[in-house]
Amino acid sequence: MQLLIAHPSREELLASVDLSKDIRVSRDQIQLLAPIPRPNKNVICMGLNYFDHIAEAASAAGRTARKPKAPIVFTKANTSVIGPDAAIPDDPEVSEQLDWEVELAIIIGKTGKKIPVDKVHEHIFGYTIVIATGTPDGVGFARTPAEYLKAGDVVTCKVEGIGVLENTLVAV
Repeated sequence: MQLLIAHPSREELLASVDLSKDIRVSRDQIQLLAPIPRPNKNVICMGLNYFDHIAEAASAAGRTARKPKAPIVFTKANTSVIGPDAAIPDDPEVSEQLDWEVELAIIIGKTGKKIPVDKVHEHIFGYTIVIATGTPDGVGFARTPAEYLKAGDVVTCKVEGIGVLENTLVAV
């Protein structure tokens, strides 16, 4: 996180790293971590951010799909971030209807306010994949058939152009 704060653009960050050594390791010799393992603050999320999801939620509630009048903003705790291959804790005492969604995360590298549309890209550091879980008895009921996670399930999420994220639910 400190590197991102010190170098708000990808170009600045890459310029600060010594890439002169040719160091190679195989994937099985390393553990991948979350791109930002512990954000300084809660993660800001946008709900109902594409029409298919709006339609899914409306259908489950027996309503007509309509674009929200204003963005639906919520947060996730900064302690909820885990990396690829890490265990997702499953505690039935918290919820027996644990669901999930694949999300595209936009990592903001530069602050701003009232940013013109043609300048937004200057504030984006990068993109990654997020498996959003833990909507308390949330959106899994809206899928046909209803879909909930349980210990042992493997969640695989793919975002074209970014990659694949896979995590396994583990009983706690």
